[in-house]
Amino acid sequence: MIAVPVNTDQQASPSILVIGAGAVGSFLAAALARTGRKVTLVARGERLEQLRRGGILLGGGCASTYMSVSAADWGEVDSAPGLVILCVKSFAVKGVLDRLASKLGTDSTILTLQNGIDAPGEVARRCPQVTVVAGRLHGFFVLDGAQVRHIGVAPSICYGLVHGLDDGGPAQVGAVLTEAGIAAEASSDIERDLWEKFVLAAALGGVGAALDIPAGKLLSDPIGCRLLHAALRELVLLATHKGIALSADFVARTLALIATFPADATTSLQRDFERGGPSEYRALAGAALRMGEETRLGLPALRRIEDLMLRRGLDLTNVIG
Repeated sequence: MIAVPVNTDQQASPSILVIGAGAVGSFLAAALARTGRKVTLVARGERLEQLRRGGILLGGGCASTYMSVSAADWGEVDSAPGLVILCVKSFAVKGVLDRLASKLGTDSTILTLQNGIDAPGEVARRCPQVTVVAGRLHGFFVLDGAQVRHIGVAPSICYGLVHGLDDGGPAQVGAVLTEAGIAAEASSDIERDLWEKFVLAAALGGVGAALDIPAGKLLSDPIGCRLLHAALRELVLLATHKGIALSADFVARTLALIATFPADATTSLQRDFERGGPSEYRALAGAALRMGEETRLGLPALRRIEDLMLRRGLDLTNVIG
């Protein structure tokens, strides 16, 4: 393992609060801590105790880096952080905002990284005094005990302002992520970028969970491949009806991206169901079906996905809040 020195010059920088100590939150907290910035990772229960005992092992094999990351529960978060990175699942956003809103100052910036398209607006409504920057995250992250790593596609985040004055919040987000070695790019149309991720996650996660096939193997499965193509086309049609103009080659580009995924890669929605806990279905394919009803689109492929999930006995209503 590699010991990383702390750059004490960064300690004067605005503090960073990473909320959600799953794979994504742990990865980002460790990567940011490696730069010497003041980072606190909010966790609870057994995960909090694990972090306090052993920190985070970032990466794998001989390239592993051990990072001691400050971990806290909500009762220990009493100051307004400069930057909040929201890494919880979409269904947990409401509960987080219930705890977080009173701790924020007017100079705070919140970066949302949830699947789906609703989190940035929800944060802006609950915390109107802050700057809200929406992020679209690409990457597969794995958390195994103390070790967190990404596999396959290199992590990248594109980001854009969705609420508040453009007084440096987005630029701060970009600088912090870039310094941590994460590919970060300012978006010229973050709403479109969020929809692109939504279409990918709803189709890929939905088909993978419905057929119980890893995302990385769907294109080689005849049924999975056909259903994935159909779901992507329906979601692009839905985006058009919602006023989002995706590029003409979007489906082809998305399928080319999926073809690069590791064979054993699974989506976060599939892992939600595997754990038997709350899932993000209602923020993904479920949300698309609701929007389809509003716009009077039939969306038969998405209906078939839901029917297959129900036949598997998956709980599509299990959410928090």
